[in-house]
Amino acid sequence: MECISTARAVVIINGSTTNDFRLHKAIDNEVSNAKYILRCFEIFSGLNINFKKSCLEDFDVKEETLFRMAAICKCKIGSLPINYLGIPLGANSKRITTWEPIIDRVRKKLSSWMSRTLSWAGKVVLINTILSSLSIFFMSLFNTPMTIIKKDRQY
Repeated sequence: MECISTARAVVIINGSTTNDFRLHKAIDNEVSNAKYILRCFEIFSGLNINFKKSCLEDFDVKEETLFRMAAICKCKIGSLPINYLGIPLGANSKRITTWEPIIDRVRKKLSSWMSRTLSWAGKVVLINTILSSLSIFFMSLFNTPMTIIKKDRQY
């Protein structure tokens, strides 16, 4: 709650920043306005926001208010931890269970390559592809426990 109640934000419009403003709990009118702004973004950019895949997270918001806001946005209500780009945000990075999906994905990719007859250079390229994407991204956000680093060295 401290992050939200003390934070200040600005909006960049056509390269110019607006005056800064404080973030606070949203009310129905503000949620409708935010949805309107996102709709304008869709029209001008040609991109679409998939609200069916989007979700609202609550930070000390009454349940009825959260359901009302989700109905306005036509989106789901989520809970922490959430997955963002395959990364569980809000999860305890010190727990091995938080790292299991990453380990499983790397193990799955590597095991499918083990049976292939690839040159040494081909295997290096494939391994670098995996390591440079998901696991490195995950490790750049969280401190990796030593048990995870030492786990399954046969791969």
